[in-house]
Formats: sequence, structure tokens, C-alpha cells
Amino acid sequence: MEFLQPGWLWGIMGVALPVLIHLWHQKKAQPLPWAASRWLNEKVALQHRGLRLHQILLLLIRCLLIILISLILAKPFLQSARNQQAKQIVHLVEPDADLVSNFRFELENAMRKGEKMIWITPDSKKIETLTDLPSVQNTQSYLQQIINEEVTSQDSLRFYLTNDQSILMGPQIITQAPFELWLFDRNKKVRFPELREMFADRKLSPEILVNYKNSREQQTVFAAWNAFSEVFSVQLKIDTVSNANKTYDFILSDSLPSAINSKSEYVISGWNARVGLQQNIHFLPDSLLFETSDLVKTGRLPEWLGELLISHEHFDKRTMQASTQQIRSRFRQVAESRSEEADAFTKWLFLPFLILLIVERWLALRKNAAAYA
Repeated sequence: MEFLQPGWLWGIMGVALPVLIHLWHQKKAQPLPWAASRWLNEKVALQHRGLRLHQILLLLIRCLLIILISLILAKPFLQSARNQQAKQIVHLVEPDADLVSNFRFELENAMRKGEKMIWITPDSKKIETLTDLPSVQNTQSYLQQIINEEVTSQDSLRFYLTNDQSILMGPQIITQAPFELWLFDRNKKVRFPELREMFADRKLSPEILVNYKNSREQQTVFAAWNAFSEVFSVQLKIDTVSNANKTYDFILSDSLPSAINSKSEYVISGWNARVGLQQNIHFLPDSLLFETSDLVKTGRLPEWLGELLISHEHFDKRTMQASTQQIRSRFRQVAESRSEEADAFTKWLFLPFLILLIVERWLALRKNAAAYA
């Protein structure tokens, strides 16, 4: 048996209260001499000094009531039969030839063991061979769908992914199963100490539009670009109002424009990833504000914008990489909801609670009636 709110089990210690009250009422009273007391013999007096049976029963019932209240509030539930099944490892593999080659030993070993293996594709294709790879783009957009359909809370997940920067664009991945990230570093990450030289050699001056409806978000992104410009001595032309005569290298906004320019790179915040749109549109699930965005909260927004700028200007043909910590922050394990099981079990506890409550009231009223008789 497990509990959703185990902290309420401390309430069981409350059984000491009815015991103390019972002992308090049973303490010896002050003797009051009266005329007929001389006719009482010692045997009868001793009988009335002891505890009566119905009082002990009343004490036990009150203790049980406190225990039941604590159990009801703690919301117990029983492990069902499905929870007793052995765990299986589910391998979710990005269909990338370099990644498969890098983890070939691990993947072939999993195939020999008969473990569940799935390509990260729209149709959750089962892996039958490592030589015939499906051709899929934006694989991270299908991860949540596959997890919801193919993975249970009793499984153990292994993600085989390339540490591409694009995985940070999508929404957070939620799973009830414990998971491991097996990341393939496709190439050496661009080092920021080289950034100043790279810009100086190419004499670039990117045109950037920062246009947000939220004034706080506007200020945050504008300040991040200025910080990037100062640190790396890069000349940036930043507009806050759109100029129809300009073709912008970067357009950052919280709304998707009606007309998309293929020569511009778009960063749209506060939107979930939209599958099927152009590759030059990057969606961020959270607004770029301190209270909603990890990029802003951790001070990584200028660096992240710089990486996008490097990728856009094609300093080399390497893809921009994300760190293991950045990718791990996009995955979150949540506990399986047991509220329905706990509610069903709690209903059965109410029945003995009500019965004991009725019996306790009846015994208490009977005791009081006898005392005043």
C-alpha cells in the first residue's frame, strides 16, 4: 500500500488524545462523606473504582476513528497487477546515419535482447534493421506523441538524439517513465572566443528586427542583443519598428507575420512548434521573460542568440550544438497520477468510518444518560 499524501499519517499520533482524556476522567476524585456511605462495603467500592467495559470500548472506537481520518486524508492506494509487471526498456532512436553508426553496438545489443525499439517518426515505426533508415525532418516534434502512445510509467526510456540546437525550439517533453539521454555530438561546437574573429573577417553587419507586443519582452530581447554586441564587438543594426524597405536577417516577435521572407530567420516566442512550416522559423514555447524562460533566467539568451546568428550566417556547414544540460532541461519526468485509484480506495474507508462514528455517538449518549440517571 502506498499513499498520495503520506504526511497526513502523522495524524495517527492523535490517538493519544482520547487516551489522555479517558485517563483524565478516570482520575481519583475528592471523597465526599455522606450518611449512607457507611452501609457500603469495601467490595462494592472496589468494583466501582475500576474501568468499565463500555468505557474501554468507547476509547478504542475513538482511537480507530482518528486512525481512519488520518488514512482517508493520506489517500492510500494499492499497487495494481499491471504495476507488478517487469519493466521493459524502450529505445527511441533519431533516424540519423551518423548517430546510428556511433551507437551501433548498443542498438544491436538491444535488438538481440528483443527490447522495444522505435524510430522517432510520425508513425512510430518499429526498428527492424539499422541499415534502412527512414527520412524524417523535425524529429523532436514527434517525441511527445510517441511517448504518449508507446511508453508506460513502468517502462525505462532511452533517447538516442543528436545534440542539435533545434531540439531547444520545441515544447518540453513530458514522460512518466525514468529516462536516459544518449547524445551524439555530430561536430565540434563553435567556440565563442572565435566569434569576434569570424565576424571581423567577414565584415558582417546583420539587420535585426525586434518587434514584440509585450514591452517587457521587447526590452529583454533588445538588451540581450546589445549585450551580445558589446561582448563580441559585433556591429548589429537593430530596429524596433518594421521597415518595409529592409530585408532583415533576423526577426524576433511574439506573433507570426502574414508574409514569410525566405531570406530572414524568424524567432517566434510563446508558441508551440508548428510542424510543416519553413525551416527558417523557430518557435519558442515560452515568452522571453525572466519568470517564464530558462534562457533569460540563466542569462544564456545573448549566447543563444549568437549561436542562431552564427548558424544563419553559415560560418561553416556544421550544425549548432546544444549542451547536454540544455537538452536535459527540455525533458521532465512526472509521477504517474494515482488520484483515481486513491479516490476509489478512500470511498471504502468512509463506510467503516461512518459505522464507527454512529457506534461512538450511541455509546457516548448512553454513557451520559447513565451518568445523569
